[in-house]
Amino acid sequence: MLSPMESAPARTGSTPRDIRSVCATIFLPPPITIVPPISYGDWEDPEIKDLWVQQTACFDKALSLLPIPGRRVTLKGDGFDIPAIFYAVDPPSGGKKIKRPTLIVGNGYDGSQEEMLHVSGFAALERGWNVISYEGPGQPTVRRDQDLGFIVEWEKVVTPVVDHLSTLPEVDMSRVALYGYSLGGWLATRAAAFEHRISAVVAVDGVYSAGDAFLDQLPPALMSLYKSGNKSAFDTTVTAALAGGKAPTSLRWGVEQGLWSFKVRSGYDFLQVAAKMTMDGLTDKIKVPVFVGAAENEQFFKGQPERLKASLGNRATYFPFRAADGAGEHCQVGAAVWLNQVVFGWLDGVLGAGK
Repeated sequence: MLSPMESAPARTGSTPRDIRSVCATIFLPPPITIVPPISYGDWEDPEIKDLWVQQTACFDKALSLLPIPGRRVTLKGDGFDIPAIFYAVDPPSGGKKIKRPTLIVGNGYDGSQEEMLHVSGFAALERGWNVISYEGPGQPTVRRDQDLGFIVEWEKVVTPVVDHLSTLPEVDMSRVALYGYSLGGWLATRAAAFEHRISAVVAVDGVYSAGDAFLDQLPPALMSLYKSGNKSAFDTTVTAALAGGKAPTSLRWGVEQGLWSFKVRSGYDFLQVAAKMTMDGLTDKIKVPVFVGAAENEQFFKGQPERLKASLGNRATYFPFRAADGAGEHCQVGAAVWLNQVVFGWLDGVLGAGK
C-alpha cells in the first residue's frame, strides 16, 4: 500500500496555463456524460448525435491551439475502427526523436476520450509522458458513429493502440502504461491479461467484476427478481418503474445508459452481458504491476478494488483515496491534482518514467 502522502516526481514538460484555460473554456463537457440534458431512453433523439458533434467541434478547435496539437488517428480493430488522439511531448519537427514513456488512457461506462485529456492527459504531458487516448465499442464515438455496443474482449481494442505506438519513433516501448478510468479500470485490467507489451496498469478505480457492481446497484426486490431468472417479469418491472417517473435518477440513468452503451433493449440482457465482465481466471495472466485505486465513498464499484487487490496479490499496489483529502468520491472527482500526483509518483517508481 502506498502512503497517502507519497511525493510526486518533478515536472519535465510544460503546458502553458493560458492554453489550458482556453481548452477548459472552449471544450464543452460531454453534454450527456456529465450533466445529462437529454435521456438515452429514446435512441432516436437527434440530440444524442447533434450535441456530440457540437462538443467535438469545440474540442477540436481547442486542440488546434495547444503548443503541440493532438493528432487524431483512426486505427483498425477486429471489425471496428478505433478513434484515437496522440499527444506528443516534443514538437514533430526537429532532429532525432527522444523516446519517451507513453500513457494509454481510456474512459469507461459513459465518458469520452476527450475528457481524459483533462483527467490525466495534461498532467502526463507536464511530466514528460506522451499520451494516446482512445475509444472502443460502447463508448461515445464508436457507439454513435459505428452503432456498436460494449464488447468483453477489450484487448481487441487496446492491442491495435499498442501496435500503433510501436510505429512511432518518440515512444519508448519499454515504458508504456495503460490507464483505465471508472469502468475503464476493468477494461484496462482485462486487456493487460492478453496484451503483454504493457509495462504497468493504472485502474482508477479498481474493478474486479463489473457485472457484480451493476447488480449491486439494484434495489433488493429487483435483484431478487433478476436472480430468479424471470427475464420477462424483470424487464416489465424495470420498464414500468422508469415509465412511472418515480424511479431514482441514479437507477434511470444507470439503466438507460446501460441499454444504449451495450446496445440491448432489455435490462435483463444488459446485466447478462455485463456479468461476463469479470477477472475470474484472468488475473494470473497479468505479469506487470497494477495500481489499484480505491475511493473511500465509492458509490458504483464499492468493494471492487479490494477484490482486485486480493486476486492480484503482490502485483497490486492498493491506494485508498480518502474523503479527508477531498479525494473520496468516485474516480477522485474534484481531486484530479492529487490523483495525478499519486499515480505519476507510482509510475515513476515502477518504471522510472519521470527521470
